[in-house]
Amino acid sequence: MSAAATLRQAEAAGVQLHLDAAGQVRVRSATRPPPALLTALRQHRDEVAHLLTLRTALVHLDHDAAEADAMAEHYLAPAELAPPAPQRRDAVDEWLALPASNYGGMSR
Repeated sequence: MSAAATLRQAEAAGVQLHLDAAGQVRVRSATRPPPALLTALRQHRDEVAHLLTLRTALVHLDHDAAEADAMAEHYLAPAELAPPAPQRRDAVDEWLALPASNYGGMSR
């Protein structure tokens, strides 16, 4: 489960999350949260703190809560990087890769 999914699950369960003055995630709930949820929150503690920070900053920039959540989740998601393009070997590289016997027995 991702940090954003964990945050959504916590809020759906009535768990309120906020950052204290030191930037630590604090949990407030009328009932004890399920152990699996607490485990997920511990596992994603840093990412959840980052999401809460982004959400707060975005709301202060006049984004509504839903938009702030979507943007925070987007910025937290790992980048999908394209694999590097294969390098084309030039003629010199190809010549250097040949065994010595192919070019008159000279050693490199």
